[in-house]
Amino acid sequence: MRPMLLNSYVPIQENGHWFLMVISIDDQTIYHLDSNLHVDMILPRCRAMRKMCNVIHQIVNSAYFGGNIHRQQEYCDWEMTKARGIPNTGNSDSSSVWVVDWLEMDDSFQPNLLIGVLKEAHVRVKTSIGLLMGPYNLLKRQAYALSKWIDLKN
Repeated sequence: MRPMLLNSYVPIQENGHWFLMVISIDDQTIYHLDSNLHVDMILPRCRAMRKMCNVIHQIVNSAYFGGNIHRQQEYCDWEMTKARGIPNTGNSDSSSVWVVDWLEMDDSFQPNLLIGVLKEAHVRVKTSIGLLMGPYNLLKRQAYALSKWIDLKN
């Protein structure tokens, strides 16, 4: 038996700013993770998330979609709330890095226990290495050999 989906993570980009929507199946709640959320942006970003929920609902309930997922859920009707612990950075400069960091949470997502500290250089290096050495990089062996050659040279 395959495990059921606990959370769906949906990165959203709007006007150069990235934020994350987390659809929590157990809580039947949609969480909004945003590093630059001003009062005047709450409603437009909620609208964008509702629109995305509608698209996800249509995809999941289509005849062409297979998989082990809750089918008849009405995501669009669920409560939408802001996750706690996220600082408002006042700009969108590192919003994409915040989203990449949040995507690493996987099944450990806890909406009220988010750490409001971003080690940007750490996230960027970890992501780069993950992409470079990941299973889908056809040049992984060459990259590994090159790293060994650089180690020998130094």
